[in-house]
Amino acid sequence: MIQLAKTDLRGSIKTRIIEMIKEQGLNPGDKIMSQNELAKLFKIGAPTVCRALGELADDGILYRVHGKGTFVAEPLQIPETEQPTGEFTVGIYPFENYHGNDYLLELAEGISQGIMRHRFSCKYITRSKFEHSGLSIAEYMFVNQIDGIIMPGGSPHDLDLAEELRDNGFSCVLLNRYIDGCDSVTCDHYTGTTQLMEILANHGHQRIFFAGVQGEISTVKERLNGYLDFCHLHGIYEEKLVFLSDTEDRKSGIKAVDKILSMKNRPTAMIVAAGFMMKRIIKPLLESGLSIPDDISLVAYDEQHLPSKYGRFTCVKQPLEKMGATAVDIMNKNLRFNKKSAINIKFDPELIHGNSVAMNRVEKTVSTVAIASV
Repeated sequence: MIQLAKTDLRGSIKTRIIEMIKEQGLNPGDKIMSQNELAKLFKIGAPTVCRALGELADDGILYRVHGKGTFVAEPLQIPETEQPTGEFTVGIYPFENYHGNDYLLELAEGISQGIMRHRFSCKYITRSKFEHSGLSIAEYMFVNQIDGIIMPGGSPHDLDLAEELRDNGFSCVLLNRYIDGCDSVTCDHYTGTTQLMEILANHGHQRIFFAGVQGEISTVKERLNGYLDFCHLHGIYEEKLVFLSDTEDRKSGIKAVDKILSMKNRPTAMIVAAGFMMKRIIKPLLESGLSIPDDISLVAYDEQHLPSKYGRFTCVKQPLEKMGATAVDIMNKNLRFNKKSAINIKFDPELIHGNSVAMNRVEKTVSTVAIASV
């Protein structure tokens, strides 16, 4: 049994877990003791250990895989400096849950390049750090001497924070989100979705299922509008082929597959317009007995990976590294040149061809509608 200090118990647990990782020589990807094992070792309640592990995950020290355990995270390469080495300090919010998320890791690489190029100091801001402070976002910036924030995420609450920063005169650059009066770096999501639809139509698909998320976020709207406009233009729209899920719905993939299986005239293709949904869809889809690409074609946003026997997805890939670096370039103009008017930059997506588009059991005859080849 390990005796822990009674004051700031959760902080003591976090410190001891970090010490254990070092003592045992654990490397990124190595599994640590389970929550219950740690509770027995420290002789405290499992909920307290659970909260400590959650905070370590928020801080990027650990990552957790449902049903498998808790693992040591790979350190990110963005150089955080508590004592400023440059003239300005840039915060990155929310900075958590990057491990295993290729989308966020690629953004982080671009941000890292920009931070080093412009010689900024950098501070990570996790949701837990900010929420536990009890401060408004503007007060948090002032207290922590942060001159501007780059936001790779974008929940509705995050967008409220961005508006508060804008209204209080702080520089805030949004990645893949847009708010009037805020700087933003995005991708052309409307065109990206149209490109995916063109591929499916060129393979003869007329019943194309759309799985996405509902909400007022600009990028979500662009993807859905690209799908709807294409379907209406080519006369293939059916309302029941649209499935929109809440981002917090962990059963969204199962619900989407259940909807497909319930149709007498099933769709022969599906576009997955939210990167996080693909992992939720692929497992129940394969478990249902449908085969990719023989029974259903899949195309997606952001680079995804199928089980090895299928290869890779046909997808639209955003130039995330370039977007992250550009966000820091905008921040540099804001801070060093006191730029006032909002800058909004939109990049073209890259089309990646994979093995997930059906070539066998679907109608091979290309629609007579004139569709630009890709």
